[in-house]
Amino acid sequence: MAHQPSALPHVATAAEQAKSGSKRLLCGSPVAIAPEPVALLGAEGTAGGLEPAAQLEVATAAEQAQSCSQTPCLESPLGIAPRPVAMLGAAVMAGALQPVAPLEASDIAGQWFLSVHPKDIRNITEANSVPLHVYGATGKAYIGFREDAEAADDRAMQLFRNDGKLARATLHLLKIQFSHKGFSYYATRNLGQDYAFDTMFHKNIYHRDRTGTDYGAWSFHGDLPLVESDEEGNLLIITEWIDR
Repeated sequence: MAHQPSALPHVATAAEQAKSGSKRLLCGSPVAIAPEPVALLGAEGTAGGLEPAAQLEVATAAEQAQSCSQTPCLESPLGIAPRPVAMLGAAVMAGALQPVAPLEASDIAGQWFLSVHPKDIRNITEANSVPLHVYGATGKAYIGFREDAEAADDRAMQLFRNDGKLARATLHLLKIQFSHKGFSYYATRNLGQDYAFDTMFHKNIYHRDRTGTDYGAWSFHGDLPLVESDEEGNLLIITEWIDR
């Protein structure tokens, strides 16, 4: 049975939809207004001064802020990419995903990493997706990616720091790749007024960080499919568990 990503409960008002042409999103439901990191693709922090030793804490602590009044309003372009409708091979061989050919290098728009708590692995493999609620329990309204694998581990250890038995070596590392079509789809899907006009997938900036540091931090608002394709079979998202 093919996986059908769930719809968000609300994207925009009718007037906003008429203006931007945005459709209901497919991969889960944000649980709160997007935090301080705002939707500006490729944006970096503001120039100024913060102590280097505090940089990692800034990248995580800034995510906790609820300063939506500073979030810019962005509109969604029309017709950037086909609507994703199904995961490839979502129900084969005891719930495991059917092997999918990797993206060609020229088709990869970007690569990110997510470190996963070992207790969540079973639910993820059974659902063939990373559920947003896993991170909702840590106070997040999104799933946070990192451009660097070590940074992904750092973030996971901070998020799950209340688990005194968690060892860094037990984290599971997920590599995430978006095709150009997949990136165009998710990075231009506007969540509407209820979510401060954030886009579904965007790079984070931190208004209070004065160092100008690029933390390589991204937010994905919804359940993350392990593999997803469009109606024509073009890969949008593909993931891989990394052995280490």
